[in-house]
Amino acid sequence: MRAPGRNQNGKKRIKRGATPSRAPRQPISLAPYWKQVLALPWRLIGLAVLIPAVAVLLVQSVSLALQHFDRNVGQIEISGDFQNLTRESLYRELVYLTEQSFFLVDLKEAQARVESLPWVESSQVARVWPNRLHFRIKEHQPIALWGETQLLSQTGELFEPEDRSRYGHLPQLRGPQGSQHTLWQNYVSWSQALDSLGMTVSGISLAARGAWEIQLDEGILIKLGREDLQGKMDRLQKIFRAELRDKLPEIEILDARYANGLAVRWKARANNG
Repeated sequence: MRAPGRNQNGKKRIKRGATPSRAPRQPISLAPYWKQVLALPWRLIGLAVLIPAVAVLLVQSVSLALQHFDRNVGQIEISGDFQNLTRESLYRELVYLTEQSFFLVDLKEAQARVESLPWVESSQVARVWPNRLHFRIKEHQPIALWGETQLLSQTGELFEPEDRSRYGHLPQLRGPQGSQHTLWQNYVSWSQALDSLGMTVSGISLAARGAWEIQLDEGILIKLGREDLQGKMDRLQKIFRAELRDKLPEIEILDARYANGLAVRWKARANNG
């Protein structure tokens, strides 16, 4: 016997026109998503957007200000104590700056250009509102002749002017490149030592192999060699005081290269009849 409401196979019959019952839909909650959104670092995001925007505005503002206030360099001022440089020659080197923007002119390039001149030891440059450039320039102070064409400055720098003829009275130094400090120190020391003997040092030289020579105003050449320079100088002074002081005008060469003595070459004497 079939159960009521079931077919022959025992399955529940569905009335025609009726739809199967479904579980009611649950409403979707957005609260978790809003929590995630609110949890984002909005301050950092805001700064990340704001800072570039402000930077762009500042750049544009500065650019507009430069366009409004900028002008070409109108005046070049030069200061310093000069013996060999002239303001006219310096101005000729710098006049190109009057075609440059006051704000955008390359001051380092201008400074390097000035310092490339032979007589310039150093320089400083500054902008002066509204359109001036001020150069303060220091000139080399020569203390010795170096080689055939150069001069040695009081700061130990070698430089090559176009003409050094007015400095022919300075001592003549000769030596390998880079030895100028040692030569000058020896010149000062030996000048003081020989001055007490009535001798005036006009120059010193250092050969490539290390041998030293001293040239005197009196036309005398002193050979010291390479080693024990102070000992040789002391011995020369002692012998000269004892035996040679009165014969200075007759001496051509004082050879102090020997370990225990001093050799003298006399000037050639003219034949009398």
